[in-house]
Amino acid sequence: MLRVKDLGQKELEVLVNYVRGLRNYGLSYSEIVERVYMEKGVKISKATVLRWCKEKHEPFNKIKLLDLSPSPALSYILGAYFGDVTIGIGQKYKYRIRLKVVDREFTEAFAKALKEIGANPRVGYENDSTRVGRWYVESTTKSLYMFLK
Repeated sequence: MLRVKDLGQKELEVLVNYVRGLRNYGLSYSEIVERVYMEKGVKISKATVLRWCKEKHEPFNKIKLLDLSPSPALSYILGAYFGDVTIGIGQKYKYRIRLKVVDREFTEAFAKALKEIGANPRVGYENDSTRVGRWYVESTTKSLYMFLK
């Protein structure tokens, strides 16, 4: 069983359009909730269905939509992810993608790739007394987090 917040960018977009289509077809909110659970395996509340159908809530307001189509920038991000990048959920559901390395050029190239797909990276230098100083790139983007996860 999935929840709405477990869905990625494309899956959520498909689900919203599916729910609105069912409502246009004439189903009640309760029937839509049941059908979405039976056919898609997604647990959704009746209130959420109502807000989506009446367009009082757009689920993409707080999610920055990225260009996750195949590209050299996305390939670079995937390669870095399988090597040195960490992902996690921080406080207040901040979906964090982070790279920490000694090489400054690597962080600049990774930040450039993030910018190319539409993310907003932050680059900095961290000088920890227990380790060698390291450069980091960090971005808080739910759609990229869900894609990598």
